[in-house]
Amino acid sequence: MTLSFFSEIVLITESTQLIDPAVKGTLNVLKSCAKSPSVKRVVITSIASVVYNGRPRTPEVVVDETWFSNPDLLWEQKLDAGSETYRTAAFRWINVKDVANAHINAYEDASASGRYCLAERVMHFSELVTSALIQIPTSHIMIINMGGCADDKLFMQTFQVSKEKAKTLVIDFIPLEMSLKEIIESFKEKKFASMIFH
Repeated sequence: MTLSFFSEIVLITESTQLIDPAVKGTLNVLKSCAKSPSVKRVVITSIASVVYNGRPRTPEVVVDETWFSNPDLLWEQKLDAGSETYRTAAFRWINVKDVANAHINAYEDASASGRYCLAERVMHFSELVTSALIQIPTSHIMIINMGGCADDKLFMQTFQVSKEKAKTLVIDFIPLEMSLKEIIESFKEKKFASMIFH
């Protein structure tokens, strides 16, 4: 049995750099598992782009496990990794520890099957930046080296992600505010903060 989760990653690169190796590697693992009678369950995590299909995503829309991606639209959404602006878009956010716990629970729960949406919440990048600033004492920051939003749609509508199936894995999602605090504290500890916030 194969189970799959998807969480948010926003950078899409050329297929030869990321997608092709990921697909081939996953297929190799699954083929090897299929040959081993001792393997009963396989858990796979994929990026949230697997549910991007171009359908409207407004506040009343609920994304769930029935959504599948449109590959052509995904290639149109490539990001410039060197951009000094953040994207005008809302994304799903989740703490990696929740993803790890979901893996363990899905592996151990014989009733778990199919796809699972994992997202603590949906938030626009502009809101994320604001939340991050709250976590940073003003004495430690002058300005974020970020040109701002890519366009004027700062208050772009968000959407919802169903948590109904995820709840069956007994996941108590870590709040985004706590995740941001952990990330920033880690950056400070490793002396990365001065490279990002200056």
